[in-house]
Amino acid sequence: MASRRDECVRDILGETKLSLGKKERVQKQKQRVARWKRMKRVVKKHMGPAHSIQLTTVDDVHDGADIIEYDDETLCSNAVVNNCVDFHSDVEVSNINHGTLIDEPDVNAYQDKYDEEDAISIMHIEEIEEALARIRSDGDPDTDVIMLDESEEYEHLQNDTELVLGGDDGPGSLWDDLRQMANQTDLSTVQIDAMLKVLNSHHECVSARLPKSYKTLLRTGRDVIKERLIKVSGHSYFYVGLEKQILFYLDKYPKELVKSLDAIELMWNTDGLPLYSSRRISSWPVLCYIGNIKPRVVFEVVLTSGEGKPTGTEYLDEFIAELRRLMMQGIDYAGKHYEVVHKACICDAPARAHIKHVKQFSAKVGCDWCEARGQHDGKRVFWVGVDTAKMRTDERFRTKSQPEYHQQGKQTPLLNLDIDMIKSFPPDFMHQTGGTVKKMLMWMIRGPRKSGNQKYVCRMSARNVQILDERIRYVTQFMPNVFNRKLRTSVELSDYKYTELRQILLYTGKLLLMDITACAEQYQHFLMFSVVCTLMVDPEKAVRFHSLEAYLMRKVVLGFAELYGSSFMTYNVHVQQHMPEVAAVHGSLDSVSAYAFENHLGTIKKSVTSSHEPIISLVKGVERRKANLTGHVLQQPQVQIHVSKPNNIYIDNQNNKVYEAVAVVNSNVKMKEFINLRNFFESPIPSSVIGCYTACNSKWRIIYMPVSSVCLLRRGIKIDLDGLPGLCEISQLKHDKALCMTLLHNQLDALF
Repeated sequence: MASRRDECVRDILGETKLSLGKKERVQKQKQRVARWKRMKRVVKKHMGPAHSIQLTTVDDVHDGADIIEYDDETLCSNAVVNNCVDFHSDVEVSNINHGTLIDEPDVNAYQDKYDEEDAISIMHIEEIEEALARIRSDGDPDTDVIMLDESEEYEHLQNDTELVLGGDDGPGSLWDDLRQMANQTDLSTVQIDAMLKVLNSHHECVSARLPKSYKTLLRTGRDVIKERLIKVSGHSYFYVGLEKQILFYLDKYPKELVKSLDAIELMWNTDGLPLYSSRRISSWPVLCYIGNIKPRVVFEVVLTSGEGKPTGTEYLDEFIAELRRLMMQGIDYAGKHYEVVHKACICDAPARAHIKHVKQFSAKVGCDWCEARGQHDGKRVFWVGVDTAKMRTDERFRTKSQPEYHQQGKQTPLLNLDIDMIKSFPPDFMHQTGGTVKKMLMWMIRGPRKSGNQKYVCRMSARNVQILDERIRYVTQFMPNVFNRKLRTSVELSDYKYTELRQILLYTGKLLLMDITACAEQYQHFLMFSVVCTLMVDPEKAVRFHSLEAYLMRKVVLGFAELYGSSFMTYNVHVQQHMPEVAAVHGSLDSVSAYAFENHLGTIKKSVTSSHEPIISLVKGVERRKANLTGHVLQQPQVQIHVSKPNNIYIDNQNNKVYEAVAVVNSNVKMKEFINLRNFFESPIPSSVIGCYTACNSKWRIIYMPVSSVCLLRRGIKIDLDGLPGLCEISQLKHDKALCMTLLHNQLDALF
């Protein structure tokens, strides 16, 4: 009996029963009840009249032996207790020791003990089920231990068992470190549960009390989420809250940094995110970040999931209503009032057209910034020329001066905001300009032999394509650690990411395509495009060189038509002529780039752990990321001085100086200063304007510069030209030369 009681207590403590699933626990309980009923039936079957058991007669008893009388109930009960009687055979009394009195067992007492024990076990199992259900419904992360019934029967066991309620999940605790590790490494729920099971089984190594489920570790609850889900625009919809998110993330920045702000500039984005590779389920979240504070942290305001694209823009109504209220009333934080400013909505062309209820980019009037009409050649819409129509304005948009541009019978809720409906929705540098660069490279490598007007050769030779791939592999070793992705060869051109296309356009393309394009005009045209984009991306030059940018971009757009033909002049190419205006309005093209939002979409997708109700996984992912910030401060990382190649190049773009850090000596940095710098090219403008130089590797001098001064310099790229594949032996760049290029952002600013 003691062993069965101990097993019952072990079940309650979670050592056996709670390790089973719900179905297994129910099945085990049914088996125990069935076993008990079977025992009762067996006992009752052999408790009938005396003739049910054939006893030996008195004549068969040996003489001189004491005759002991047995009734059938006593004998049957004794047999049951000792498990030694076969009820389907005759009982031979002669086998019983003569003269020995057998104690009559108390059957009723045995049944009472069994019933009481079984009832206690079932009662505690039901209590455990109720406690687990209460934990799931309440979502209490601190309740991870089930309390025992403090009965006298188990009092001694409770005194010997040390139970700790809750867990230490504060900053720096093992619980918090595990939560951050799970979020940062994107562990699946199965992996997290397996990890917790292993840690909880080694109490000699892990003294901290840890949860048994990922739900408690990551602080996620399902029932609360489902109560707030509604159906909007054909998608499951969950509204996180704009003001709630702003206040949460403001609280994570240093207090002094937040107090220095006068207004909160909001940048937001919405775009389609396919959640599965084999299903049409997608999400259209609304993402935001505060544009005038660093580092930029993207957060979710609206989450949706459903089949295809939302049927309308109703999923934006709640967000726009709250944004309108905040723009009118402002927001209060830490005793200070802040204005809320709508800075820009950054989307790709299809998403912009969807939320503004206008024609898509493939329509003849699909341009966002001008009313130019395109032409259709049977396969595509193309635009010819520049500055051929009126520019769109906020007034002309709201009055629908070009009716065919707007979708009939629909009106965007964005009109309720006091914003410029044109300038607040700029063309995206990542998608529009990156798409143009990819198209250029495709035509150079895999395009038609000649352009549409048969005037210029477009496609480079197979030998030059091979040289291009060799150069790509060569320059990879000189790229500093600010580039998260290494450039791949042209074989994978169709799979290039936008960061790779950006690197080619702004940095390495000047060297990779030198002397190997199909014609010299093609390289000069690419060089001009690279220069104007570099000026527009650099926040120190975008506004100052606006007139030069507009002039050069007109020549670039006209050059596309001349070099590649009219079929090349699609929407992405046409909209490039408006990019200088975008840079002038918003400070630079990087300030209204979708790189940050696109990166966060990948993070959102990784939070989907099930094909059933993905919206719940998305919401849980938001809560996990917010829980991961508990006790942490969002601040710029400290600047590190690098003294090893290829990360030790620093450039003073204001004074046209290139340095190579050698060592840090106390509070100074030992630097090589390269002398006799030259321009890498002179047309369309001297390359020194954009921080591009050629230096002689053997001509330098040693200087010492304070660490604080080095931190103000920009990082740079230095590529040795001696080993560059395909470079002519008689070229002046061949002998002891290096190409130096400055990065287009300060060390404290992220690439995006």
